Order: sequence, then C-alpha cells, then structure tokens
Amino acid sequence: MLCDFAEEVNGKLYVMGGGWTRALKQFDSVSFSIAGKLFIPWNDTNRRLATQLALFDGDGTPVEVNGERVVVDADLEVGRPAGVLQGTEIDIPLTFRFNNVPLSAGRYRWDFRVADTHVAEAIFDVIVP
Repeated sequence: MLCDFAEEVNGKLYVMGGGWTRALKQFDSVSFSIAGKLFIPWNDTNRRLATQLALFDGDGTPVEVNGERVVVDADLEVGRPAGVLQGTEIDIPLTFRFNNVPLSAGRYRWDFRVADTHVAEAIFDVIVP
C-alpha cells in the first residue's frame, strides 16, 4: 500500500494517509512510504529469502536517480514462533520509506519480489499542478 507514512511497531503496521494512487508533485521531489504484510509459507520459514522492491516507469523501464536504480534488495528470514501449528503461514509486516525522490509527471509501478517471484505491485501517478 502506498501511503504518506508508515512504521512497524511490535508486529503491527501504523499507516497514515494510506491507499493513494496519485501523488501531487508540489516541489522538486516526492516523499512517501510503502507498507504491507508478507505471508511466508510454513516450508519457507527458517531459511533466507531474497526480496526486491523496484520502481519502474509507465513503459516498464527501471527508474534511476543520479545513475542508480531506485531499488531495495534485502534478505529476510522468518522463524517459526513456539506454539504455532505446523503448516501455518507466518506473517511479517514490512515498511519502506522514500524521501525526496525526484520523479517526473507520469505513471510508475513498484514491483515486489520474493525469491525472484512477483508477489505484489503498487501503481501510481505523479501529477504536476
């Protein structure tokens, strides 16, 4: 979910201004957060999973700022809490913060992948008044 601000505290997501699909560009850049919950299958717990959150423009071209892709690569590993029934999916809240990203007017798409498999996307438009 695209939002103005989000944080995770003790396994809970706190989201402000969530669910938008249009950003009004009033300055040279745009700031926002992305929040969501990832559900890890039981058989994928207790092992390292590669994740990637990448920004693409409306034509599917990776977005670059100062010659570098706007992308977050991270490994995560989710354990099995004591007492959880075998086979239960384990959820993990995720938040990402992006400050002062210089985006031009147009359409954009965030692509989220786990183990190189597409699991979610968020599409939005940047509008210049």
